[in-house]
Amino acid sequence: MDKIKECVNCGAAISAEDAECPYCHYMQYDAAEARYMDTLESMNDSMGSLDRNTRKIARKDIVKSVLITLAAAAVFAGIGSLSGIVHEKTDSYYYGEKSRIVKGLDWYDANADALDKAYEDKDFAGIYKIINADSKGPYYSILHNWEHYDIYQIYTGSYDRFEQYMTDEDRDGQYVFETLYRNAISTLELEYEKDSAASKLYARCSDDEKKIVDGWLANVKKFLKDDAGLTEEQCRADYNDLYSSGYMDYSKSSEYAQKYYNAKGGTQ
Repeated sequence: MDKIKECVNCGAAISAEDAECPYCHYMQYDAAEARYMDTLESMNDSMGSLDRNTRKIARKDIVKSVLITLAAAAVFAGIGSLSGIVHEKTDSYYYGEKSRIVKGLDWYDANADALDKAYEDKDFAGIYKIINADSKGPYYSILHNWEHYDIYQIYTGSYDRFEQYMTDEDRDGQYVFETLYRNAISTLELEYEKDSAASKLYARCSDDEKKIVDGWLANVKKFLKDDAGLTEEQCRADYNDLYSSGYMDYSKSSEYAQKYYNAKGGTQ
C-alpha cells in the first residue's frame, strides 16, 4: 500500500511517491529529488542512453582534469526526468539548460589546456583572465566541476587584490598601503574563522593546494609584520575589531592603515 502524505501546496492527500500533486500540479520537491537521485544512480551505471553531444564530453582531453562527466549527466538526467512530471514549460527549460551546458562544455574544451597550464604555473591571475575573457561566460555550471575551482574561489575571494597591489608601481603610496592592509587583514579569515566559506573551501583543497593557500597567508602576514609593523597579537586584535559587526569596517580600517603608514615613515 502506498504511503500517503499531504501536498505541500494544497494539502490534498497524495502518494508519497508523487513528484507532482495530481490536483494542484505543485511540485513535491522531496519526491522529485528522490527520482532525480534514482536517475543519477542509473546514469552512473550506464552512459549508453545519453545523446551524442553528452557522450562527447567523455573525451580524454576533458576528463583528464575535470570531474565533469557525471555532473553533466546528472543535470541532463535530472532535468530530463523531471520534465515529464512538471508543467509543460519545463520542456523549454530543459532544452535551454541543455544547450547552455553543451556550450559550456565547448568553452571548457577550448580552454582546458590553458587553465591547467596556468594552474601548473601557479598563475591564478592568468586563470582569472581566461575565465573572464569570454563575454558570454564564464560557464560556472561547468567550471565549478574543475578540480581546482575551490582554490580559485579562495584566490578571487581573499587574495587576488592583495597580490595585484603588491606589484603596483605606486607600492609605497598611502592608497596602495591602505588597500594592502585591508586585504591582508581580510585574508586572515582563512586562519581565524574556521566556519567561514573560505575555510570550508580550504578544507576541500588537496594537500598541494593547501600549501599554495598557506603561502598566501604567509605573504599577507609578512606584509603585516614587515610593512605595517604588527605582531601576531595585533593582527588578531585588528581583525576582531574591524569585523566586530560581521563586516569589514572600512572607515576604521582606513584610520588604522593611515596610522601604520605614518608610523613607518610614510607621508600623507
